[in-house]
Amino acid sequence: MFKIIGSGSFGTALRHVIKNSGFVISDIDYEFVIPAVPSYAVPDVLDEKEKTIIFVSKGFLENGKLIGEWADKIGLKWAVFAGPHFASELVQNLETCSVLGADSEIPEVMKWKNMNVKFSHHKIEIQLLGALKNIYACFFGIIDGLKLGKNFSASMFSLVIEEINEIFNKLNLESNMIYNQACIGDLILTCTSSQSRNYNEGFNRVMNIKNHQLSEAKHSAIAFIKRFPDQKYICSFVGEVMHNDLKGSDVKSLFDKFYKDYKELKN
Repeated sequence: MFKIIGSGSFGTALRHVIKNSGFVISDIDYEFVIPAVPSYAVPDVLDEKEKTIIFVSKGFLENGKLIGEWADKIGLKWAVFAGPHFASELVQNLETCSVLGADSEIPEVMKWKNMNVKFSHHKIEIQLLGALKNIYACFFGIIDGLKLGKNFSASMFSLVIEEINEIFNKLNLESNMIYNQACIGDLILTCTSSQSRNYNEGFNRVMNIKNHQLSEAKHSAIAFIKRFPDQKYICSFVGEVMHNDLKGSDVKSLFDKFYKDYKELKN
């Protein structure tokens, strides 16, 4: 029924969820393909146009496009599955919420246990939110690494919501999807937890700690500034940090300059 590509923590967790829900995972006889690999690697592992692809990766491709935009261009049938999903909790059968973005409901996915899946037609919006939240998670890791405080972090979170609205409006997308339970839940989870690889990407850079885990944030932030050049977005700041591979005091210097300009822009 399902084929999963990738053996990382999230791919392993999805295998557990799917089997626990009574469905079969097979590399031979399957209807749905789930590439549980980083976004930038997805085009290299997919070549099946006759199957429905369920994307779970959340990031931009190197050229700034979303995976779904790439899939549409080459004629793939695709859906996207998202939500606040830490793999460590999925394998414990703990409750969460999820959203399935697709052209029509996929009953097998809607029945995944403990995932509380809701359906939406807004596939691109869900993918874009997922890609952006990884960059924002890195940003909040930087904030915490700089010890700017919880008050500041909360105030910036409200500006993040404003910024997402602005980006959605620029692209003529449905901005109400930001407030979908699974989408905003994913944003909050990833931006506030040290379990998040993307949060740690930012935090560890400030602290000059080597990142031992791959994160989507680095690739997505660099791709973001290719898609939105000359913009004074929070995501653009993170993109500059990643593009120049800044660490320690260099991150602080760039942040001070960014925030001075950002405040002037907002006032």
